[in-house]
Amino acid sequence: MAIILLIIYIIIFIFEIVQFIKCLKNKSKWSRLFIYEIFFIILSAVLLVHYDSLSGSGFMPGLTYIGEVLFSFVAMILYCIAFGITLITKLIIYLLGKKKQEKNISLK
Repeated sequence: MAIILLIIYIIIFIFEIVQFIKCLKNKSKWSRLFIYEIFFIILSAVLLVHYDSLSGSGFMPGLTYIGEVLFSFVAMILYCIAFGITLITKLIIYLLGKKKQEKNISLK
């Protein structure tokens, strides 16, 4: 189950990267990217809590779902970093556009 979860997280991360590139090329809306990223952060947090609260089985019950918990935790951290990069990039693009607009107004 841990490998399937890892593959899903990798596919989601690649999807986020593709959407980020589309936003940089002005082919997609930034708000949609923000919604996707927040949704994926919440999803990985919910899965983290879900796997962490499951009772284990076998010789070491505390380590039964450790792979799923670690994958969810690392995915949540990566998605938060991607969200921060997206926010900073959007802020830089906004400020550069505002500066360019002010420069065009002062030239007229």
